[in-house]
Amino acid sequence: MSFVREKKTICGENYIEMDLFEMANMHLKGKPDKRKNASTMKQIAQNNKNARRYFTQLVNTNFGENDFCIHATYARACMPSTVEEAEKNVTNYMRRIKARRKKEGLPSPRYIIVTEYRTKEDGRPTRIHHHIIMDGMLDRDIVADLWRAPRKKGEHKGRKLGMVNVDKLQPDEYGLEALARYLTKGLTGKKKWHPSKNLKKPVVRKNDYRYSRKKLISLTSQTDCPDVWQKLYPGYLLTEASAIFTTDAGWHITVKMRRDITYAKNHNSGHSSRAERIC
Repeated sequence: MSFVREKKTICGENYIEMDLFEMANMHLKGKPDKRKNASTMKQIAQNNKNARRYFTQLVNTNFGENDFCIHATYARACMPSTVEEAEKNVTNYMRRIKARRKKEGLPSPRYIIVTEYRTKEDGRPTRIHHHIIMDGMLDRDIVADLWRAPRKKGEHKGRKLGMVNVDKLQPDEYGLEALARYLTKGLTGKKKWHPSKNLKKPVVRKNDYRYSRKKLISLTSQTDCPDVWQKLYPGYLLTEASAIFTTDAGWHITVKMRRDITYAKNHNSGHSSRAERIC
């Protein structure tokens, strides 16, 4: 026996994701042995996919068009010889940003640091650089200027570590998914990412038995029908929906939606936010 679970992931005010899938009744079948197939390539690939998806959800939950993506590189003379040295540099950079913000009466920054590098044949890292997604409360010029080495005695400022670009984020109908995918592509190098402790986590809500198995199967053929999903989840517009079937797990529908900014106004005024159409 099985039932259908709705797993809703709320990513801040503007984005939600739904997963609709069949679940076996654990009290009837017993808990599955998670150790089985844990080391298979298929499971590893799925774990990586889940990690990238969570990263995207975390970014969409915490950042938007008023925030920054910082790209910090090293001059040849300042290139760190180890990843640990590079991470110490970027940690000190965030400390300087935090101190400057405190001086200006701003709260501690919200950020995610992604350290990227390639590895030489002898195992040494090369082409180390950092990407930092951060809230945009501090002036961009100040953020760029703080990418420096520690100040030495007699210096007004430490020397610049290298080039740094501070770009304003540009979310689209997927939010910041394109940027998140770029930062976690991980195909040609290695990456490490570290979030600040003050980030908001995506809110996950599970609802069992909202949909019957018959309804789930019906919805698999309606992934390209926006009105179907916008009626099920009022206040949001469909961005993307897809359905896959596997012999192991059955049907799984994934839905991505963005907030309908006109819905609240139209809803409060007593008018429908969209025309009813049959898909």
